[in-house]
Amino acid sequence: MRISEDLNENLDKVRKRWTQSQLPEDMSDLSFLDVGWWGGGFVKIAEEKGAKNTLGIDFVKSENMHDIKFIQCDIFSEKYLELPKFDIVFCWRCFISHRKSNIIII
Repeated sequence: MRISEDLNENLDKVRKRWTQSQLPEDMSDLSFLDVGWWGGGFVKIAEEKGAKNTLGIDFVKSENMHDIKFIQCDIFSEKYLELPKFDIVFCWRCFISHRKSNIIII
């Protein structure tokens, strides 16, 4: 999925991925963590769907296109271990592609 300069176009793409990923349509009283956040679209949709607590994380700092909460950290760091628990932890395809060795993940 490529980032467009049109934020609404980006969110439309994310909404389609949300449905394809079978994420809940009603996020009321659920918390949502997006690992590898791609600018925040999934977190923004989770907020729109009523998520009570949302966060995007990535080990690379990128532009926050949707004015959402973001933390720069690696999931193998102590900083990640200090995060609160989330009902849904979402990672869409990006995590494995950024690691030097996929064996570590397996």
